[in-house]
Order: sequence, then structure tokens, then C-alpha cells
Amino acid sequence: MLSNQPKDDYKAQASDRQVLFQAQIVNSLGLAVIATDVKGNIVFWNEAAEKLYGWRSAEVIEKNIVEVTPTKESQQAASAILENLAKGESWSGEFEVQHKDGHWFVAEVTDSPVINQLGDFVGIVGVSKAVVRSSPRLDKDKENLPVANRPNSSGTFLALITFFEGSLLRAGLLAAGCVGLAASARWGLGMLWSDILPFPTFYPAILFAALLGGLWSGVFSVLLAGLVGWSAFIVPHSASSALSAGQKISLLTFVCASLLIVWGATQYRRLLQHYVLEENYRKVVVAELGHRVKNKLATVYAILRHELRQHPSIWESVSGRLRALSTADDLLTEADGHGLELTAVISKELSPYPEEQISISGESVLLPGKLAVSLALVIHELATNAAKYGALSVSNGSIDVSWNRTDQELQILWTENKSPSLVLTPARKGFGTKLIEGALTAFGGSVESQLLPHGLRCSIRIPLRAISEAPDFFAGRG
Repeated sequence: MLSNQPKDDYKAQASDRQVLFQAQIVNSLGLAVIATDVKGNIVFWNEAAEKLYGWRSAEVIEKNIVEVTPTKESQQAASAILENLAKGESWSGEFEVQHKDGHWFVAEVTDSPVINQLGDFVGIVGVSKAVVRSSPRLDKDKENLPVANRPNSSGTFLALITFFEGSLLRAGLLAAGCVGLAASARWGLGMLWSDILPFPTFYPAILFAALLGGLWSGVFSVLLAGLVGWSAFIVPHSASSALSAGQKISLLTFVCASLLIVWGATQYRRLLQHYVLEENYRKVVVAELGHRVKNKLATVYAILRHELRQHPSIWESVSGRLRALSTADDLLTEADGHGLELTAVISKELSPYPEEQISISGESVLLPGKLAVSLALVIHELATNAAKYGALSVSNGSIDVSWNRTDQELQILWTENKSPSLVLTPARKGFGTKLIEGALTAFGGSVESQLLPHGLRCSIRIPLRAISEAPDFFAGRG
């Protein structure tokens, strides 16, 4: 009876070769690449992985991945991920891992199953990089924190809302304190003017209590203010036990106005907290979209590198543009909440194109984050159109981008030279044209385009007041 051992060994070797082949493809991305067999035993560990995790390749080859990179707390989750990968399911996300020296950190990991031509699962290729974020271990604790204490939540006001909202006792003490101060102010005013109305100082106290303490704090402050105002500033001035018409109107006005204040303050609190949650969600979505775009670009990069391995000159040109496009995409996340130099914005957007065809000149200007992103979108659209139809679509064409500032605005001039024959202006505006014309309107800016014989001339004007919110926005000024 013949043994199947040589056949099994051949199949195992073929599977390992396929896993190593795919690992070598993604190895060109400059990220940590780890490949394992079907059991999770490491068969490939590149130089970037050595730097990230501290282990040399010879130290980890044939070791199980679960025993090397995950922390003790995340080993169970790692085993579950391996089971899903064995079913042909990819996995991507942030994961808590550890360095050889024992310290842990968070890595952005993408694991993909390797399937051979017969449809059999033969191994896993994983790509990872460190991220500057909190670990899943800390995120569990953050989920239990109120919104104001989470990252990206702003300010003392939200922190105070959360502090008083978390306890009825604190909310009650807040209401009592506000009413006490209002009563003291009313008593002091009564010493100066004897004919002052009973409740005017209590309205701000009720508003303050309702804004910080919420509905119950607001309602309690209304009851307490009504009781104090009645007993201290109405009854002592009543000649009889019956209230006068004026006192009745004053008391009724106080109740209605106070309840309206409490309702309005409560609605404002809800809108504010909803805004914070939506802002945090937006940032998560932006980060996730950026992550997906990078992954897709990395896949295209790896495939082209493999397919063009016999054409190094073509690959050198293509790879440079792919890297430049990736750098330009980073603007969408880099500028979120931070300032960016105008030169950097324009240079990054034009970096995929030949340097000899582009001229950039102007003083140093620091743009606020949102304005930088909007302007980057405009420059990106102009560059894309130039590459399709304008000066960048021909080898002898060129683009000049310059800017200067007046007393009231920043002026940016985009000029294309030696463009091919111009086409007629389309009857219907596309998305790109609408984006160019409307991206800066929120900042009071404007974009005017002209089709001249030598090419497109585009004038961008941005008021200085839209830029001045960034500190030291003209870094080169005297």
C-alpha cells in the first residue's frame, strides 16, 4: 500500500509557497506583514514587523501567532478571529498587541485568508501598523464615561452638565444654591427699591439650574423659587390674606415663564449633547473612510508592483504618483481641527503630477482646518480637470499657482498655459464644477473661472476674517 505522505508534503509546500508569495507582494507597502499557515504558525515575518513588535524573524518563525503578538487579555479574541479567517472571512480593525519587551499598544490590523485555486484555505496574511489611540481595554472604561468626559467632547460646560446630571442630590443642591443666590439678590434690590416685583432675580437662577442640572433640577428650582418668593416677598406685603389682582398676575406670570425657561433649557441641553455625539460619530466615520481608502490604495499598489516587476521604469513613475495620491488624501484627516500651511495644501494636491510642469509661489499662510480641507478639494478638482482636459494633459503644458494678500482678502490665482484646444462650456454643471464654485462659500470665499486661449484661469478669493481664527495665520508677516 502506497503512502500519501509525499503527496501531503507537496501540497503543504505548495500552500506555503502561495502564502509566502502573497506576503511578499504586500511586503512592498512598508507595513508590518505577518503570514501564517492554517494552524496560525508563523511562516513569514518581515523587517517592518521586527521593528513594530521587537521580535526578529528567526525568533518567531514556526511559533503560533496567538502566543506572540496578542496580549493576554486579547488572546481569546485573536483565537476567535483565526476561526473566522479559516472560514474565509477577512478581518480589519484595531487590536491590542504587545512588544517583545512586554509593553502593549494598539495596532491597526488587516487579516486576510489565503485561498488556493481549489478553494482551500491555506494560510493567513496580516498587515499591521501602530496607531496613536487608546487601547480597547481603555475604551471599555470610556464607554461608561459621560459624553463630556470622552475625547473630542469640549469644555467645562459639558463637564458641569454631566456632573450635576449624574446625581439627583447634586442637582437638588444646585437648584437650592441658585435660588438662594437669587433670593439674596432680590432682598438686596428690595432694600434699594421697595416697589420692585417679587420674582425678577429668580428667572436667571432657574435658567442656570435647568441648563446645568436638567429637567428635575429646573422644576425643583421653580417650586423652591415660588415658595421663597411667596413667603418672603409677597405675603409680608399683603394687607390681607387675599392676594391682589397684581400679585395674582405676577405669580401666574412667574409660573408660566419659569416652566417655559425650564423647557427651553432642557431642549437646548438635548441638542447640545446630540451635537457632541454626532460630531464624535462624524470623526469616527471620517477615520474609517480614510482607513478604507488607504487599504484600497495599498492593494492597488501591491498588485501593480507585482504586475510591473519586469518594467522598472514604468513602475517608478506609477509608484511615485500612487504615494503622492495617498499623501494628498491624508489632508482630509490631518486638517481636521488643526491648521495647515497653504503651500503644503497646494503642494500635496499637485504632487502626483510632474514637477517641471508646476510652479507654486506665495508667502507663508496658515489656514484653519476646515478651510484647508475645502480649499484642498477645490485644488484637487482643478488639478484633476487639468490632467484630463487642460495643461497637465499634454507634455508641454504648465500650471502657475500664486497668491498674495490685500488688506481684506487672500487672493489665489490658478493659471494654465499651453492647454490643448478648448472645448465649449457644458450646458449643465457637473458635480466637480459645483464643488469648485461652492466649496468656499461657507467662508465668504468665491471662485471665478475663465477659459482663455492659453488655458483656464481661476481666481480664488478668501476674506481674511475666515483665516484669522487660526493663530499666527500669516507666519511670515513682520
